[in-house]
Amino acid sequence: MFGQKNRPCGNPKCGVSTGIHDGLTFGHGNLNMNGYWAFPCYVCARAHEKEYPEDTPCWPFEITRNQLLTAEAHMLHDAKQEIKGTLALLENIVGTMRDRKVKEDGSEPYHKEQWAQYDETFIQREVAGPLACVLAELEKVRTPEK
Repeated sequence: MFGQKNRPCGNPKCGVSTGIHDGLTFGHGNLNMNGYWAFPCYVCARAHEKEYPEDTPCWPFEITRNQLLTAEAHMLHDAKQEIKGTLALLENIVGTMRDRKVKEDGSEPYHKEQWAQYDETFIQREVAGPLACVLAELEKVRTPEK
């Protein structure tokens, strides 16, 4: 391991710890309860891996562009699914509100004129509309094929 004075990054505050991944972590600043630094040191981690290959992988991990793009694609997919689920929930809420209004009035269900001024317009205008716009924008994002 590198001595206190000869850190590859040149930062005397740079330190090493063990992370919950059962590997070494390099960096400085606050160390969280999982063993990861507030300011990770990529330079020291790569230098240690080169000198001690048996200790790999060291954090911060070396991430390829393809790994970053794959992670981004997963995050976008998850976000789209969450938004779709939220929109479905909002549709159910609007349906329930319509049904309650109909019960109160004793009128026939699902006549648009009767519920047009009810609170679901707020939900549609203030929540569902913007969510649908966000989803439409997310759908435009193209992620590379594997």
